[in-house]
Amino acid sequence: MTSLLVAHHLSGLLSLLAALWLWAELGAAQPAAGRCRRLALLLAHLAGAVLLLGGAWYVLAYGADRAVILRGPWPQAHGVAMEIKEHVVFLFLLAALYLPVLLRDPAWTDPSLRRLARACTVLVLLWGVAADVGGLVVDLGVRQGLTRPAPPAGGGS
Repeated sequence: MTSLLVAHHLSGLLSLLAALWLWAELGAAQPAAGRCRRLALLLAHLAGAVLLLGGAWYVLAYGADRAVILRGPWPQAHGVAMEIKEHVVFLFLLAALYLPVLLRDPAWTDPSLRRLARACTVLVLLWGVAADVGGLVVDLGVRQGLTRPAPPAGGGS
């Protein structure tokens, strides 16, 4: 199951790099149309891989981690971070899937459409980083649950 998690994280990082590259390409004075379209398609495929790999890991392996988190001192790592991550990833995916559609339009070189495409890549970057931070909090919640006992429920002896 670790390989699923590593593949999920790696595809997420690669998608962020593709989004950053696309953002830079779109900001050029004369963006290369073919390169921009290929980067948008690569980003969409990587975002799909992020969702599929993360979903497979969630279904197959997260149950044990969730139990450790909920018994540990950071139960909010599941209750808040994972829930936010589950919803942010769909916004990330929608924005990543919209870019190839936008860049198929021959008029995408119009300055207003290029600004829209750049704004969309910024959203992909922001939501991708937010999902990555959520994953970090979940990982820290598991580590805390494995190394530290939960505080007493009643606060006393």
